[in-house]
Amino acid sequence: MRGSVRRSGVLRRLSEEWTFRTSLAHTPVRKAKTEMEFRESLLVLRRLFDNDVRRDAVLERLRRLLGRDIRWVIAHSGGGSLRPMLDDILAIANGCSIEEIIAVFPVALVDEWAFRQPANGVKRRSLADAWTRRAESANREDISLLAANLSTRAAERSHWLEHAFAASGVSAGLDAVEAQIPFEFRTCEKSESGPLVTVLMSAFNSASTIRRAAKSILNQTWRNVEVIITDDASTDETGSLIAALAQEDERVKIRRNDRNVGTYISRNMALSVSTGQFITCHDADDIAHPEKLALQMQSIMGGENSASIISRWIRMERGGRVMPTSLTSFVQEDYSSLLIRREVFDAIGYWDSVRTSGDSEYRERVKRRFGTQAEKELSQILSIGQFSGTTLTGSPETEVSWLKFASPRVQYREAYKAWHKSVPAEEIYMPFPIDRRPFAITPDQTSELS
Repeated sequence: MRGSVRRSGVLRRLSEEWTFRTSLAHTPVRKAKTEMEFRESLLVLRRLFDNDVRRDAVLERLRRLLGRDIRWVIAHSGGGSLRPMLDDILAIANGCSIEEIIAVFPVALVDEWAFRQPANGVKRRSLADAWTRRAESANREDISLLAANLSTRAAERSHWLEHAFAASGVSAGLDAVEAQIPFEFRTCEKSESGPLVTVLMSAFNSASTIRRAAKSILNQTWRNVEVIITDDASTDETGSLIAALAQEDERVKIRRNDRNVGTYISRNMALSVSTGQFITCHDADDIAHPEKLALQMQSIMGGENSASIISRWIRMERGGRVMPTSLTSFVQEDYSSLLIRREVFDAIGYWDSVRTSGDSEYRERVKRRFGTQAEKELSQILSIGQFSGTTLTGSPETEVSWLKFASPRVQYREAYKAWHKSVPAEEIYMPFPIDRRPFAITPDQTSELS
C-alpha cells in the first residue's frame, strides 16, 4: 500500500512537471506577434504562478515577455490596448515580493502597481524605500523619475526630478508651483545671440496653459526668436491671453483662425509671416527648459550637414505624476521640438494637413530627403508636456501611451511610410494648400482645409 501511495505521489509530481514544462515551452515570448498571442502567453503564466508551479522560472519567463515593447504589436492587431491584460499582469505583481517586483516588471508596470496601492500603505512604502535606495546608487533618468512618482513630499519629488534631468545632461532648476501644472523651470540669466529662430505655436482653448508655455519660449537664453501664436478659433480666454503676450513682448506675433483647423494647418498658415532662418514648434501646453533652443542651435550650427535636430521630453499629469511613454521608459523624443533650417522647409514643404501625427510624418520626410545622418538628437530632457484627455496625445481617439497606440496613428503611419518609399528622395514635397493628396487618409484624420 505504501509503495502504491509513493508511486502515485511520484507520478503526480512527474505529471505536474510535464504539464509545467509543456505549458512553459509553448508560451510564446519573443514570438508573440499579435495581441491574442501575447494574452495567451500571459494567461498561461498567471495560471502557473497562481498554482505556485516553478515560481522562479515563471517570473523569468514573464520578465522576458514584458521585456519587449508590446505596444506596436497590439496596435497592429487593430488598435488594441494593453488595458484588458493589465489586471492579469498586476495580479501576478500582487503575489510578488518587493524585490521580485523590482527585478521582473518594467518601470511602467512598477509605476502602475504602486499607483493602485494606498498612498501610505505598507507595500507602497516598502517599494518606495527599496526604489529610493536603488535610485541613490544609479544615474539613470527612468529610475529617478519613478522615484519622483513614489515620493509623497513635494521637496523629495523635486529632488528626484532634478536628479533625472541631471542624468540626462542638463540642470533643471525646477520650482514647485500650484497643482494645476506642478513644476516649471526657473528663469536662467544667461543670454545667447545668433540667427533668428521662428517658433510656431497653435492654441485651442488653452487658457490654462498658453501663457506659461509661451513664456517658457520668451524666457529662453537664446534671445533672437519670433514666436507666432495662432488662436485656432478658441471659445475661452485664449485669444485675450495671446493678445496680452503680444503687448508685453514685441517678439510675439498673433493670428486667429475663423474656424478650427488643427495644429498642422495652423502652422502652415503661420509660416507665411515667418522670417526665421531656423524653424521649430512648441505646443500650447508644454514647458520648455530655458536652454532648449540654445542647446539645439549650438548643435545644429556645429554640423555643416545637419538638416534638423530633435530633443526629448517627459509628460506629466496635473497632479505631478510623470507618465510612462513605453513599458520601459518615462522619456521619449519630443517630435514637436524638431528644429530645421529654412532650406529644409524650402526643399520638402509644409506639414501634412491632418489632425494628428503630422510631426511624425514631417520628421520622417526630412530623413527621407536628407538621410538619417542629417538629423541630430539631443540626449537632454528639454521639455515637460502636460498630459490630459484634452491633448492630441492624451485623448482616447488619438492616445499615445504605454498602454495603447491609437489605431488612427497606426494607419496614418503605414500610409505615409508607403508614400515616402514610392517617391524619389529629391522629389518628396508636401504643398499647402493640398489640391490632391499624395496618399489617402482616414476620415478622422481629415482637416477642414485638407
